[in-house]
Amino acid sequence: GLDQDSMQHLTRFLERDALPRTVVMATHDLALGRGMCDRFAIMSDGRIVVEGECASHSVLEIETLYKEQSWARRTA
Repeated sequence: GLDQDSMQHLTRFLERDALPRTVVMATHDLALGRGMCDRFAIMSDGRIVVEGECASHSVLEIETLYKEQSWARRTA
C-alpha cells in the first residue's frame, strides 16, 4: 500500500510519462484503478475470476462483478 503522497506522486508520474507499459496495480480504490488502467482483473483465491476493459465497465459495474464473484465463492 502507498500513503497519500506516494500515490499522488505515482499517479502524476504515470499520467505524465505515457509510454506503453504494463503496470500491475492492486487497489481497493476502483475509481482510481479504472482511471489509470486500460484493463482490470478480479482475483479470488489466487486466480483471476473476472477480467475486462475498464472503458467497457463503470465503477459500479466492476463493484457488482466483484461482489457477485465473492458471493459465488462463498456459496460454492
